Amino acid sequence: RFIPVDLAAVRPASPQGSGMAASSSPLLRAKTLSKSVLRTALDAEATVAFNKELNAAQGKQERERLVGSAQVRIQEHLRVIRYDEDRIVGSDDAIKQAASCLRSLQHARYAHFAASQVCERRLELRAGRPPLGPRGRSLAPLDAPQEALQAQQQLLAQARAGLLAMEDRARRVLGDLEGVRGQLSKDAAQRRVAVEQDRAWVISLSSIPAASSSQAPPPPPPAQPAGLDARVSEAFGRHVLELEVAVRGLKAEAAAEVARLRDESGRAQARADEVLMRSVYALDDMGKQLKEQAKEVDHTVKHAERSLHETRKNLQRGDAVGAGKVKALEDLLADLRQSRKDLQEDIRLKSALLDIDERCRKVTPAMAAEKRGRAAGASSLANAKVGISSSPSSRVAFASPAGGRSRLGASSLGRSATVSFLGGRVAAGHAE
Repeated sequence: RFIPVDLAAVRPASPQGSGMAASSSPLLRAKTLSKSVLRTALDAEATVAFNKELNAAQGKQERERLVGSAQVRIQEHLRVIRYDEDRIVGSDDAIKQAASCLRSLQHARYAHFAASQVCERRLELRAGRPPLGPRGRSLAPLDAPQEALQAQQQLLAQARAGLLAMEDRARRVLGDLEGVRGQLSKDAAQRRVAVEQDRAWVISLSSIPAASSSQAPPPPPPAQPAGLDARVSEAFGRHVLELEVAVRGLKAEAAAEVARLRDESGRAQARADEVLMRSVYALDDMGKQLKEQAKEVDHTVKHAERSLHETRKNLQRGDAVGAGKVKALEDLLADLRQSRKDLQEDIRLKSALLDIDERCRKVTPAMAAEKRGRAAGASSLANAKVGISSSPSSRVAFASPAGGRSRLGASSLGRSATVSFLGGRVAAGHAE
C-alpha cells in the first residue's frame, strides 16, 4: 500500500521571510521528502512482498486443492479397479465352471447318442421280422424286446432334448459372463488410463515453481474418459455375482441330471439286453423243440407210409371196413404231412427271428455308426450321379470334340463321385 504524504506540511510559510528562514525551508522540505520517499519505498516493498507471499499462498492452496481433488479421483478409480479385478477373477472362474458344465453335458449327450444309434439299429433290424406285409412292414406281434427297445428309444429322445435345453442355458450364461467380463475389463482399463493421466497432471502441478505459479494459471485437469460411472461398474459386479450363483446352481443341476440320465439309460440298456438275451434263449429252445418234433413227425410219416403200404397190399376186395380205415389213415397221414410243413415253416420263422435277435444283441456303437455312414455315403453318391446325369453343362463339358467322351471327363467324374462318397461317409461318421 502507498501511504500518502501531505506536501503542504513541508511547504514554506511565505517567500517574503528572512534570509535564514528562506534558506532553511528547502532543507526542511528536502529532509521531509527524503524521509517520506524512504518510508514510501519501504512501504511499497513491504506491500509488494506481502502481495507476492499472499499470491504464492493462494496459488499453493489452489494447487493443493487441485492435487487433493486429483488424489480423490485417483483413489476412487483405484477402488473401482480393485472391485473390477475381483469381479473379473470371479467371472473367469465362473466361465471355467460354465465351460466345464457345457462340456460334461455335451459328452453325456454324445454318450446317449451312441446308445440311441444302437437302439435305432436294433429297431431297424427288428423291423424286418417275418411275416412281412405288402409294403415290407413287419406283421409280427409286439413282444417284450420290441417294447423294451421302444421304451429305451423314447427315454433317450427325452434325455437328448433335456440335455440340449441345459446346453442352451449353459451357453447363454457363458455368453453373459463373457460380455460382462469384457465390460469390466474395459472399465478397468479406462480407469487405469485416467489414473495415469491424473498422476502425470499432479506431477506437472508439483513441478511448477512457486514464483511462476502466481503469474500463470495452473494447467487444466485431464479430461476423464466417457462412460465412467461407479454405479454402472457396481451394477456389472452385482450381475457377475448373480451369474456366478447361477453357474454354481446350473453345474449342480447338470451333474444331478447327467447322473440321473446315466442311471436311467443304463437300466433301459440293461433291460433291453436282458430281454433280447431271454428272447434268444427262448427262440433257441423253441427251435430245438420244433426240430425234435419235426424229426418225430418224419419218423411217424415214414412208419405210417410203410404201414399203409403193407395194409393196402393185404386189403381184400370187398372189405369196406378195412377200406374205410385205410382212407382214414390216408387222411390222417395227409394232415400229418401238412403239419410237418407247418412245423418247417415255423422252424424257418423261429430261425429268422433268432437270427435277427442275435444280430441285435451283437450291435455296437461302432457298427451302428458304420452302417449309418454307409447309408449316408450311398445317398450322397446317388445324389451326385443324379446331379451329373441331369446337368446339360456336365454333358457338354465331358464330351470330346470327336463326339465321344474324353478320358479327362471320365476321370474327373470318377474323382467327383469318390469325393462325394467319402464326404458323405465323413459327414455321417462325425454326426453328433
